[in-house]
Amino acid sequence: MNKLITIFLCLFLTFSFSTNSHAQDKNKTKIGYLKHKGKDVLFNITGSKPFIFGGNTYVLHIGSNEFTIYQQTKVKNTGSLTFTIYEADFQTLRDGDNIYLTYGNLSREEDLEDLSKEQYSPCWSLGKFSKKLLTK
Repeated sequence: MNKLITIFLCLFLTFSFSTNSHAQDKNKTKIGYLKHKGKDVLFNITGSKPFIFGGNTYVLHIGSNEFTIYQQTKVKNTGSLTFTIYEADFQTLRDGDNIYLTYGNLSREEDLEDLSKEQYSPCWSLGKFSKKLLTK
């Protein structure tokens, strides 16, 4: 009988406190820098915590363009992704295009805006693109 009471008590406590637990908060991302490196442009994105190291890949969306070549680093409790954009591709980018970062290939731009607003979605809105962001 004592075992049943103990089990019941454990289950009760587990379910009572489970409503207070939630998934990890979404990483807060922002543009770190854009700068030339030889003939290429490096597009850096920083996160408030490390980015996921997993089986999927990050994709940088600028307008209808997608970029998947990047290096990932972790510095203390933050993260950094630095995408390489070839100069020819950079010249085709238009000021005012939306910028998104996705974990995985989510390619329909109209969906990206909605996805970026969801708390636990693997999609982040980074604002509007401008070539003025490029530093020397």
